[in-house]
Amino acid sequence: MSFEEGKWPRSKGESIVLTCDRDKVFQNSFFHNLASQKKTETGTFATSYDDIYIPYHEMGHSLSADFFRFTSAFGIDDTIKLITALSNNLTFNENALNAFFEHLKTAPAEMNVQEELIHRLPRSIYEHGQSLDELKTEIAQLGTSNEGIVQLLHLNSVEIFQIIGLAMVKHGERNILFINSLSDFALATELGQPIRADHSSFALNPEKQEYGFLLSNIPFVNHSLNLNLYGAMLKIYGSSMQKYVLSMMYGDKLVQTLKAEWTLGKNIILKNLLYNKLLKDHKLQ
Repeated sequence: MSFEEGKWPRSKGESIVLTCDRDKVFQNSFFHNLASQKKTETGTFATSYDDIYIPYHEMGHSLSADFFRFTSAFGIDDTIKLITALSNNLTFNENALNAFFEHLKTAPAEMNVQEELIHRLPRSIYEHGQSLDELKTEIAQLGTSNEGIVQLLHLNSVEIFQIIGLAMVKHGERNILFINSLSDFALATELGQPIRADHSSFALNPEKQEYGFLLSNIPFVNHSLNLNLYGAMLKIYGSSMQKYVLSMMYGDKLVQTLKAEWTLGKNIILKNLLYNKLLKDHKLQ
């Protein structure tokens, strides 16, 4: 998808390149509906996304990425700590991590998937290692702390700000909370779609052979829903937990469905009244 020069301030390039077919790639989602959900053997729900999410997400980065790079460089970015405090049941599955890396080593050399994995990871995850074993050791070390697990789930503050829409920056003695009205969360709320939970993704029996090596079949990092956080964010984005759940259940057919349920309920009430009246009259006779 190409964009005219100068249309996107602070963008590193003039185009967003969609490099892969994502049909068989799934992302963790706290909310799901029958049309979009996938369930893994571990009980994790996931959802695949339409292409609109990809350019929307990447365009959002062009507006905020440089700012958060500077806040990180000056040591005033506390977003990871904020999300750690707001997250529930952060877990790390070292067995799943080991299985992923053992399978990765079996990839045919001509695929270059090992080099691709190392190239794709940001320096916040992979800074010192020169081999797959060193990379696995660094990931396993991050998995020993809640802040490290959040870093594995979201990668960095730039991704958190675009996906969830929150960031925390220190200014002297003050903590400044930033809310992104152009976040992925806000878009999902507006469209009544499953809300992306983090930046991690995995593949379920992928058709593309390289996905079977680059993406784990079982997520080795996970977390669970924080109703207070997501309820508050839904209100900020002009919705509510009740409204959003109804939208997920019924979509655009909410009014018609409620009318149908009301008609059905009314008929059942009338039938019960009629039945009880007939039963009472019969007994009187």
